[in-house]
Amino acid sequence: MLLGVGLCAVATAVARGVDLGPVRLQLLPSPVTCGLAGLFGVLLTLLAVRGPAKKASAVPPVAALGAAPDPGGTAVRLRAAAWSVVLLLSGTASLVLGVVAPPPLSLLAVTLGAICSFFGVLRLSHRLLPAVVAALGAPVRRLGGTAGRLATQQLRLNPARTGATGSALLLGVTVMVGAVTALHITSNSLLPVLSARQPAVFSVSAGSGELPAGSLTALGEQRGLTVTPVRSATVAVDGHPTLVAAVDPAELNSSADGIDRTRALTDGAALSGLVDKRGNIRITVPGRPGTSLRIEPGRSSLPFTLQSGAVLLVTPATLERIAPDTAVTTVWVGPTDGTDRLTARRAMDRALAGYPQVQVTDTAAQAHTLRSLLDRMTQITMVLLSFSVAIAGLGVAATLMLSVSERAREIGMLRAIGMSRRQLRRMLTLEALLLSLAAALAGTALGLSYGWAAARSVTSTVGTAGGAPVPLVLAALALTVLIGLAAAVLPARRVGRMTVVGALHSA
Repeated sequence: MLLGVGLCAVATAVARGVDLGPVRLQLLPSPVTCGLAGLFGVLLTLLAVRGPAKKASAVPPVAALGAAPDPGGTAVRLRAAAWSVVLLLSGTASLVLGVVAPPPLSLLAVTLGAICSFFGVLRLSHRLLPAVVAALGAPVRRLGGTAGRLATQQLRLNPARTGATGSALLLGVTVMVGAVTALHITSNSLLPVLSARQPAVFSVSAGSGELPAGSLTALGEQRGLTVTPVRSATVAVDGHPTLVAAVDPAELNSSADGIDRTRALTDGAALSGLVDKRGNIRITVPGRPGTSLRIEPGRSSLPFTLQSGAVLLVTPATLERIAPDTAVTTVWVGPTDGTDRLTARRAMDRALAGYPQVQVTDTAAQAHTLRSLLDRMTQITMVLLSFSVAIAGLGVAATLMLSVSERAREIGMLRAIGMSRRQLRRMLTLEALLLSLAAALAGTALGLSYGWAAARSVTSTVGTAGGAPVPLVLAALALTVLIGLAAAVLPARRVGRMTVVGALHSA
C-alpha cells in the first residue's frame, strides 16, 4: 500500500506537467481505499492458499511418499478439465449472444461471457501457453542453439509452472488490450453519429439570455443558411419553475434524435426531458385557467439539446398560449443543400461580426474535442493498466528464481558436460522471452476479441466502425516482452554465479 501511494503521488506530480486538456488527474487514494485494498489483499491471499492447501491435505500419505500412485488424481484432473471446458464454451456462447442481441441484453451477455470464457482460459493456461510456446519455439530452437532447445523444452515439459507463471501476464495484457480496443472502437463509432444527430450543424446563443434581435435578422439575410429559432420561457408547472422550449421542427435535421416525435407533437402536448414513471399525465399551469399540457410517454433528449436547461418541449402555438411574446434564446443554423460546412461558417461569422456577445457552437468541433478527450483517456488507461503487467513481471522473475533453485543439480550437470555460464544465462533469458511473448500474443488475441465485443454491444444500434488502435496494441506487446526480459536479469545473474560443485551438491 505504501508503494502504491508513493507511485500515485509521483504520477499525480507528473500529470500536472502534461497537457491533458480539461482532464485534471488526482490519483492519490483515500484512507478508506487503502484500508479496503489491504483487506482485499489479505483475503485474496488466504483464498489463493486455500486451494493448494486443500489439495495437499487430500493426498494419501503412501502416495505422498511415492510408494503408490494417487488413485484420485486422474478423476480430479478430469473434473477440473471438464469445468474449464464448460466455462470456456458457455462464455463463448454468451459472447456470441451479446454480439447479436440488442441492448441492454447485449452488454450484460458480453460481460458475463468475457468473465466465464476468460476463467476457462486461465484454468486451461497450462495447456494453452505451452502450445503457444511450442509454436514460437521453432525459430528459437534453430537460432538459439543448445540454449534455445533447452529453454523451449523446459517450458513444454513443465506445463503447470508455465501456465501459472504466464497467467498473470496473460491477464494483464488481456485487460489492457481489451480496454483500449473497446474505448477506441466506441469513440470511432459513436462520435460521428452524435455529431450527425444534432438538430443542426451550428448552435447560436447568448449564454442564458435573449439573443439580440439584430443577430437573428442578420443570420436570416445570409444566403446558404437555414435558421431555426428556439423560443423558451420559464413557467410554474405544478408549483415548480420549469423551462419550456418551442421550435418549428420542419427546418431541423431529419436525423436528429427525437425529431419524429417532435414533428408528431400536437397542440397541448409536450415531450419531457425527464423520466416520468407514471407515463401519460396531465399538468396544469397555475395562473392560466384552462391551460394544460399532456406529457407524452417516455423521455426525450431533444428539449435539453435544443435549449440548455429545458425540461419540456412544446409546439410554438402551445408556448404562445402558456407564455405569450417569448424571446428567442437559441438559434440552430445549418447549411442549405449545396453549401458546405466551411462556407456556412464563414457566412455566420459575417452575420455575427457585430455581436461579440453571441456564442457559436460547432457540433463537429464538439465531436473533435470529445474525441481528443477520449484518446487521452485511452492513453491514461493503458498507462495505468501497464502497472498490472509490470507486477506480473515480478511474478515471472520470482518463478524463474525458484526454478533456478529447483534445477540446481540440472544446471550443475549442464555445466559439468561443458555448457558455459553465458549459455545458461541465454537459456533463462530465452525462457522468459518465450513465456512473455506467448502470454502477450494470447492476451492480445483475447483482448481484441473482448474489446470488439464490448464495443459492439454498446454501438450495435448505430453501427460499429473502426478497429483496434494498432500503435497501442503493438506498444502493449513490446512492453510485455521487455518486462519478460527484465524478469530474467536476476535469475540469469544467479545462474552465472553458481559453481559446478556447489550446484551438484544442492539438496
